[in-house]
Amino acid sequence: MKTLGTLIRMAKFEVDERRRSLSVILEREAEFHRRLAALDAEFERERDLARASPELARNFGVFADRHKRRRAVVENRIAALQPAIVKARDDLAEAFETQKRYEITRDRNQEEAAAEEKRVEQAELDDLTSVRASRETPF
Repeated sequence: MKTLGTLIRMAKFEVDERRRSLSVILEREAEFHRRLAALDAEFERERDLARASPELARNFGVFADRHKRRRAVVENRIAALQPAIVKARDDLAEAFETQKRYEITRDRNQEEAAAEEKRVEQAELDDLTSVRASRETPF
């Protein structure tokens, strides 16, 4: 039982580590999504300025091309993270399954021990009852 408790603690630690790893990757993905939102907001501001000013409108095409390239770079980085996210999620699921297997085994062992204890106790009570019944003599 003691080693099973140690295995469960180790498995919980592993689950926590895998959660942290996944969290780091997901935070990086969220940062890239924030960058996309910021790029899009910047594009909207520049487009509004270009509509208001003919001088700025002449240079808007250059800005739009640069925006498109920057956006593509960020989208590629997001896409590059996807395999790492899938792997981290799979690793977390595997670690969690291992932890659960250990916990189920522990619970089953505890139930079996309790059932055995109850069986032994009942056998002792039955013995006591039979001894008591044999000592009683009817008159």
